[in-house]
Amino acid sequence: MNKELINIFLIQILILAEIIFVLMFIVKLNRTLKHERRIVKFSVQSEKEKEISYLDKASNILSKITSKFAKNFKKYAFFQKTANKYEKYLLENPNKDKIEYLIIRYAIALILGMIVLIVTRIQNMEHSIIYTIIAILIGYQMPKIYWNNEYNQYQFAISQNTLEAIIIVNSSIRNGSTINEAIFIATKQLNGPISLEYKKINHDITYGLAIDQAFARFYQRIPNQNNQYISQTLTFYKKINGDVNQAFEQIEKKLYEMREERNNGRLIDLITNVLTRIFCSIPIAVFTIFLVFKKTYTEMWFNQIEGFLILSIILLFYLIYLFQVRKARAIL
Repeated sequence: MNKELINIFLIQILILAEIIFVLMFIVKLNRTLKHERRIVKFSVQSEKEKEISYLDKASNILSKITSKFAKNFKKYAFFQKTANKYEKYLLENPNKDKIEYLIIRYAIALILGMIVLIVTRIQNMEHSIIYTIIAILIGYQMPKIYWNNEYNQYQFAISQNTLEAIIIVNSSIRNGSTINEAIFIATKQLNGPISLEYKKINHDITYGLAIDQAFARFYQRIPNQNNQYISQTLTFYKKINGDVNQAFEQIEKKLYEMREERNNGRLIDLITNVLTRIFCSIPIAVFTIFLVFKKTYTEMWFNQIEGFLILSIILLFYLIYLFQVRKARAIL
């Protein structure tokens, strides 16, 4: 019986490992395709290179399937309301429908649940329904974790390159360009997510929005400290009828100061994190060494009531110790 349980456990581990491997492959493939789409715009391709690859064809087929389902899901107010929380993921894919993200979550949850249900039924495992429910919940959450990671990376990339974009705008203004021309020049010189966002700003300005309104919309899309300061400064200069060129000069100086403060803060955080981990791991290391080399003293901790009490007191003191370390870290 024990051998059968071990075999079943090993099969489950292998299946889980295969699922994780496939998901990691899909994530890596998706990132590779994104980089390829960005690079291909600036490269010269032969006729053979212009042929669509099988992976691109598969990606296009999946996109068509999800878009067809999205049209049907749009008819129901419940799905429309539920899909609103996926709107932030459209920053990199503005042509995609937010309901498609909801469909992808449902599909992965269903597929993973069906796989686990079939496997558990074939092996005559008990509690197969419970395993299936757990698999459905995991499958439903996995895409969101991936999208959140992509979204955070997108925001971080913009935050890191905001000062560079403002420097380009200021440099263009000093060379005699108007603010509209300076924004357009920035879209050509910038790369990555910040370039995409400045194209949106340029689009807003082209269609009649004022510069402060365009950057206010930018702040709504990417709500971080840098964009908040830019939006507030431009709004303030507009209210006092100030010079926009001077506003961008002030913005550049302030963003540079803010970057220096963040760099200093990151160094302090790094030091405190390292010290915290060291201080938290010392008691565990000492306790582990004691368990290994003093077995005669530690056996009673797991075999007798008095031992459990001693072990509970040790854990309590360790929790108090962790609380004090965290408190000291907050002071630093």
